[in-house]
Amino acid sequence: LCPAMTMKVWAEEFRDGTDECLLTLPITVFQLVVGKFFGVFGVFVFALACSIALPIGVASLGDLDWGPVWGGYFATMVLGASSIAISCFISAVSSSQIIAWLLSMSFLLTINLLHLVSGASFFPVWLIEFFGAIDFSQHFEPMSRGMIDVFSLTFYLTFVVFFLSANIYLIKRRRAA
Repeated sequence: LCPAMTMKVWAEEFRDGTDECLLTLPITVFQLVVGKFFGVFGVFVFALACSIALPIGVASLGDLDWGPVWGGYFATMVLGASSIAISCFISAVSSSQIIAWLLSMSFLLTINLLHLVSGASFFPVWLIEFFGAIDFSQHFEPMSRGMIDVFSLTFYLTFVVFFLSANIYLIKRRRAA
């Protein structure tokens, strides 16, 4: 969902030439990048909130443990925030929506499936451990069960900060050119 929501964020601006008008507005690049990020994140949270009827329906049928439900929603929001930040950056790299979507999907799919490398015996152990440490699904799993792990939360927020900072740097370079 995130690559589809963000493929237009910057790529459309660059393709149509509206980035010139946008970059001359009396706002900082930081405000522009963070505003676009929170705009997409707000749509993501709204889409996620539309699914709350399912656990409410299940709870009406019996006793539901709400810890994993809220943990899963929280984990999905944090994973979505990092995916949106990555996808916004990739959209800023490309001037084509389709290329931005393909690159975002490829990157996010790769980073979500890195745990599959652990079964390969021809990789060195340190590389397998590294891939396991940066795999998104490995950090999502404990949080989706209701255990909010500070390390996993920091992991996702680091991706958000890093890719938003890279996006700001990229737009500032584009503004200066």
